[in-house]
Amino acid sequence: AARTATSRFNPRTRVEAHTCRVGEEEEGGGGPFDDDFWSVGCDVVLNALDNVEARLFVDSMCVAHGLGMVDAGTLGPKGNVQAVVPGLSESYGSSADPPEPNVPVCTLKNFPYEIAHTIQWARDLFDGYFRRRPRQANDHVEELAEAEDLGAFGRALMEKLGEDAAADMAKELGEDLGPFPFVVGNADASDPEYVSTVKKVSLEWAIREAHRLFYVAMDELIRKHPADSVDDDGAAFWSGTRRMPRPLRFTPLDSEEDEVSAQQVIINERIAQFVRSAARLRMESFLPADENESSLTSLEEALIALEEQAKLLYAKKKPKEILHNLSGGGSNDDGDDAALSLIVENLNGAKAGASFLPSLNLADFEKDDESNGHVAFVAAASNLRAAAYGIPPADAMETRRVAGRIVPAMITTTGLVSALSCVELVKAIRGSPLELRRNAFVNLALPFFAFTAPVPAEEV
Repeated sequence: AARTATSRFNPRTRVEAHTCRVGEEEEGGGGPFDDDFWSVGCDVVLNALDNVEARLFVDSMCVAHGLGMVDAGTLGPKGNVQAVVPGLSESYGSSADPPEPNVPVCTLKNFPYEIAHTIQWARDLFDGYFRRRPRQANDHVEELAEAEDLGAFGRALMEKLGEDAAADMAKELGEDLGPFPFVVGNADASDPEYVSTVKKVSLEWAIREAHRLFYVAMDELIRKHPADSVDDDGAAFWSGTRRMPRPLRFTPLDSEEDEVSAQQVIINERIAQFVRSAARLRMESFLPADENESSLTSLEEALIALEEQAKLLYAKKKPKEILHNLSGGGSNDDGDDAALSLIVENLNGAKAGASFLPSLNLADFEKDDESNGHVAFVAAASNLRAAAYGIPPADAMETRRVAGRIVPAMITTTGLVSALSCVELVKAIRGSPLELRRNAFVNLALPFFAFTAPVPAEEV
């Protein structure tokens, strides 16, 4: 589209368009932005990329090859242009913008009151499930496979991370590596039986996580802070921006214990959406990256799996009782010994899977690809959590905007910044001295326009 528009302005312009990612993985990897591109095929760079990582990569290539660069960006009504002169001015990477203010962790974890809070929580959940945990499993798989004394391994984890963090890590390793003795077989992603087993294991995991996140965690928070509790100042705890959550769980339509209301039917469908999207991405952690088509899970499959496991998952045992039973239930054991026993129990499952030396796939959140299920997962998790806290849900477009930190572009800002960039391009081609170059900072909403000389490069 950009090439077509440029040709309308000037038909004699030659444009070679590429649609690949700009970054270090393209350098020397057979992509268009190899060493020859920077050393032979480039005189000056006009930069208008949409992420800092790619901008820093281009900036580093320009510095390495002594190329001039004009970097430009917009954020709603705000825009900036930076002229970089080789050897004379500072580069793009020489300075950094101040960090954006973050939402307090306690608000995200326990007390959300805006849809942006639940979307950010779901975005963090995505990274934890499908990037951090697969990397963690890959980092420890060889060490676990070779470990002869899991007790010593567990004690080392406790000394390094602390008891709670070590227990969480052992549990995650057990969940992420433990399924492999049951799903690997010949590890043939074209085998329907193999894919079916992976799907079954992934659905069961997704259902357990839905129950833990949206029922057990909410129930524990309410037990800790009942409806009539007060804070340290004597004021009602659940007041102001604090919203008391409602634990959500899947209830079969033919349940004899609970009456299924119209609201519960909606909750059931939202839980199924979460299970569906979580199971799909979980499968893609196990299946080869080029076999994603087989990982698709239908809403009907998620509902059937939820129906089948409802009685088992919603047995009327308190979470503490379940943990007590898993740890052996012995009241005479020392606390550290009981914690170590539970860690070793989880590591036993992880070691069994680690012996197959699997390599789990990591997922990078990609907001612009509707087929990868990333935004669908964030939307499902966010809206389910929003329902628990009485927050109006968001559609996929709003979820994509918040999760991807997208600020809508304004054509007037883009037009002004493009024009200023072209002015600096002409100066770069003519070889104008540093004192004639200008950086620009604008905000059309105020309005505000500032032009400054580029900061000279530091002498080495």
